[in-house]
Amino acid sequence: MLTVVAILAQLEFSGMTDRYEDIAEAHKQTLQWIYERPDLKFVEWLEAGTGVFWITGKAGSGKSTLMKYQYPRTTEMLPKDIPNTLVAGFFFHDRGFNPLLKSQKGLFRAIMHDILSKFKQLIPAAPPKRFSSIEANLRSNAAYPRISDWTPEELKAGFKAVVCQRHLPLHLCLLIDGLDEFSGDHQIIIDTLSELLYGPDNSVVRVQLCLSSRQLIKFEKAYLDYPHLRVQDLTADDIKSYAESKFPELSQLMIRDPNTSKQITKEILQKAEGICFCLLVFLWVTLVVKSLVESLENDDDLGTLQRRLSALPAGLQELYACMISSIEPFYRDTAARTIQIVGLA
Repeated sequence: MLTVVAILAQLEFSGMTDRYEDIAEAHKQTLQWIYERPDLKFVEWLEAGTGVFWITGKAGSGKSTLMKYQYPRTTEMLPKDIPNTLVAGFFFHDRGFNPLLKSQKGLFRAIMHDILSKFKQLIPAAPPKRFSSIEANLRSNAAYPRISDWTPEELKAGFKAVVCQRHLPLHLCLLIDGLDEFSGDHQIIIDTLSELLYGPDNSVVRVQLCLSSRQLIKFEKAYLDYPHLRVQDLTADDIKSYAESKFPELSQLMIRDPNTSKQITKEILQKAEGICFCLLVFLWVTLVVKSLVESLENDDDLGTLQRRLSALPAGLQELYACMISSIEPFYRDTAARTIQIVGLA
């Protein structure tokens, strides 16, 4: 048992889940489309249990939010022909303090930690030399051994041992986010991930990969032939639906002047594109639409409404500043505190 604890402790590293934990939760009214739209082929891919699914999009479009959103539901949709299943993952983070967060070594340590934490019976076979070394020292009552750091080769060999073992039928669905944040040559990580997919012909382990990255040429060449989606093509409907559900007055505007309302909706979506897709984008939409509704309640004509929208800045901080500057100086401190509370809610 001490050997098992030691192996897992040596795989774990500081900040291993920081990026995952830092990603804002998706708004409750969004992202369901990945499971509900057959044309996206995501559920079909999950149920097939093999291959790659590529999630791509512009920076800030919501790729990481979508990857995090998958964790709770994905396990339910995996094939049931293999009794042992695991959804594991790694979120690359090129702004993280620990270099492992943007490295191949960090990727393998995180994935192996997830696998071996759940299926501890695989530990003796996965890093065999390290396991034997620790166990020998424990049997001889030697001081706790100083083990050298993991090498990429040892970690790859450990993963290969998991895939090639014959004792435990296993389905691994690996969610790997932010490939473009890998610190080395992107072709290296592409080739490495390709190697993960294929075990021996008689393997009892099946691996599928859900990957996300920006739309860079190397990733397009590698993954465009696999099932894939572009996030920014799909989140616009989320934002529109949210705005309409939050403010039914927009529906009334659609009836009064459908052409102008379409232009207004289009401009809201274009401005919202520049904000990272998470709860902040919905806060921005809430504030903007609230401003437009006030304009409607003041019986402003549609031309005034459009000018008001055009004058509102796209960034959340910029919008706050604009709102504060429009308030009488005496009330600005109180208004700033109120807006800060709303932003933290």
